[in-house]
Amino acid sequence: MKNNKKGFTLIELLAVIVILAIIMVIAVPQILNVIQSSRNSAWKSNVKLIEEGIELGEATTTTGLTSSNFSISTVCTTASDTSIVDSLKSVADISSDDTEVTCAGAGSVKVTGKGQFANQPAATITCTNGNCSTTYGG
Repeated sequence: MKNNKKGFTLIELLAVIVILAIIMVIAVPQILNVIQSSRNSAWKSNVKLIEEGIELGEATTTTGLTSSNFSISTVCTTASDTSIVDSLKSVADISSDDTEVTCAGAGSVKVTGKGQFANQPAATITCTNGNCSTTYGG
């Protein structure tokens, strides 16, 4: 009598499942690291755009930013200077769904992540004498 049954044995199926599990244990953390790394890069790029928007603010007149209402040395003269923050958002072309910009005192802007950037460290951009610097932290 000939055995013509087709299919896989239980041992063969278990071997395939074990191999797939090993691949998943190795691959999933690598994929998650790539995703987090890309979010970190996108966040820093977003903050850099805001910094460049501040630095270009004085030279830009098409968005209403002139040296009389937007100066690098007087960025956010008060903690509640919303007109400069609104103008800055238009220059940097940032999404308010992902980024919140607030004044942090004279010459300083605080950038906080929202949405996909919620877990990123807040950035403080401080501008003096025509140059801005960014620090990341709580």
